[in-house]
Amino acid sequence: MPAQPALSVELAHKAQQVCDGVSPSQLSATYVIFKGDDSSKLSHELQLTRYQDTVIYQRSPQTFEAWQRNGEYIRYFPMDKRSVSYRTGDRLSLNISYDLEQVFHLVSPDVRSELKQADDIQHTCLTLESFSGEQGGQEVSLQWATSLELPYRLTMGRGEQQLTYQLIEVKTVTPVDFKT
Repeated sequence: MPAQPALSVELAHKAQQVCDGVSPSQLSATYVIFKGDDSSKLSHELQLTRYQDTVIYQRSPQTFEAWQRNGEYIRYFPMDKRSVSYRTGDRLSLNISYDLEQVFHLVSPDVRSELKQADDIQHTCLTLESFSGEQGGQEVSLQWATSLELPYRLTMGRGEQQLTYQLIEVKTVTPVDFKT
């Protein structure tokens, strides 16, 4: 497996902000996403917020989406002050399918069972389980933060088609934070 690209000094500094003490059911995780095998080619950031039975993905200020364990899916457009809600029946009739575990964990925890486990890594204050292998014809490398129930680093694909998600910050989400 090729060596992982070194994170820039700024990203490495931000990565130190990731730590235990955060409940996996009440957290806000920030990922940087980059393409290819060069971490300087940042594509964008992803904000994942998990609060009890709801998970929110925000990829840009223009839109974000919320998924609930009961199957409801809501797309929000804050700049337009509108939202679109899809109940389970709506999603089925529109052929919108999803893996709920993947939605709540960014990558389905079942993927780990399909990959070969390598040595565990102790990273500052997180225990990371390392996995690698192929899934769906793609090369996959996963460092799983056990206490957060999220990937610390997820790399899929090869060469210029490679996509990497790197966790850079995790914060606790309180009921007050979630309402705003």
